[in-house]
Amino acid sequence: GQAAGVNVTSPTGAPGTNAVVRIRGIGSLNNNEPLYIIDGIQVNSGLTTISPNDIESMEILKDASAAAIYGARASNGVILVTTKSGKAGKSTISLDASLGLANAIGLPKMVNTAQFIELQNEAFANDGSVNRNNDNPANLTNTDWLDAIFRQALTQRYSLAFSGGTDKTRYFISGNYVNQDGTIEYSNFKRYGLRSNITSDVKSWLRIGENLNFTYESNQYIGASGDGGRPG
Repeated sequence: GQAAGVNVTSPTGAPGTNAVVRIRGIGSLNNNEPLYIIDGIQVNSGLTTISPNDIESMEILKDASAAAIYGARASNGVILVTTKSGKAGKSTISLDASLGLANAIGLPKMVNTAQFIELQNEAFANDGSVNRNNDNPANLTNTDWLDAIFRQALTQRYSLAFSGGTDKTRYFISGNYVNQDGTIEYSNFKRYGLRSNITSDVKSWLRIGENLNFTYESNQYIGASGDGGRPG
């Protein structure tokens, strides 16, 4: 909500779902995703591969003039991300940890077995059907399926970073871990990340550096048809 003309939504409540970003609305019938540039490198995975704690700054290019720099792919806008880097001075260590809980709300109240049989027979009568459910509720299971499917979901996020350096060599190394349970049973998302940024001024006219990003994701999701527990 801090950038005019930019709309960010979550398509589903599944853990690990990529956010849908639209800059100045929908421009075509095909791909409307913006172009992501992280530290000068184009990525196709959005911002899911980096931790928010590693982001130094973010800039959004919305004008058509961005196409002059990045080509036709920039027609849906460009998101420029600069990650943190080490600074000369005393070495620092930062730790960030957070816990969160999620619950499904606004769910309908389920009827019990006896009420279901009563409503079913009422429907038969209204339909003029000769059928009738004569099952004894005492002989049947009484399961609240919404209660069996949904749960209170825990989200854990941890990030540890080391940074510092001298006037000639600077470094920033960080690791992050995310473990997000879904509100539906057997759904879960995990991400392990490691980022390293080292820059060295060898000569007044020569600078050497490396920017390494490693991410591993594990996603156990529920399909749209209801089949669950599938690793992705």
